Amino acid sequence: MAVTLSTRVLMLSLAIFVVLLVGCSRQAVAPDIEAAEATESESASPAAESPKRSEALSRLIARASEAYQTGDYQTVVDVAERGLRMDRYAPELYLLLAQGYYGLGLSEQAVSFARLGLRYISARPDLKPALQALVEAD
Repeated sequence: MAVTLSTRVLMLSLAIFVVLLVGCSRQAVAPDIEAAEATESESASPAAESPKRSEALSRLIARASEAYQTGDYQTVVDVAERGLRMDRYAPELYLLLAQGYYGLGLSEQAVSFARLGLRYISARPDLKPALQALVEAD
């Protein structure tokens, strides 16, 4: 059985097509897995965080709160923004940012951060009145 050149080219093309198809199907699955993992990590409770990160975040929140108590609103904003880079779902950071911006006289930014904090309030429902008051202060 003689295999002609055109048959060989056809077989090679088919083999390349199958390899590409398999490769594409694996790439299509990977983002779904990553998205599922991201969703799981986003919904993870604070208790699931690593202790070092949780400690660091707690220290930043305490530092920003202390700065707020002393009226150093720029430090409140700076420290709370650093905290948001660690955990963008922490409503206490949004409250601190809103309070800091309000103290700086930037009520538009204060209201914006207070509204964002209300989105993540399920972790800390005790903060809702303070966030709501800042939203309504505008």
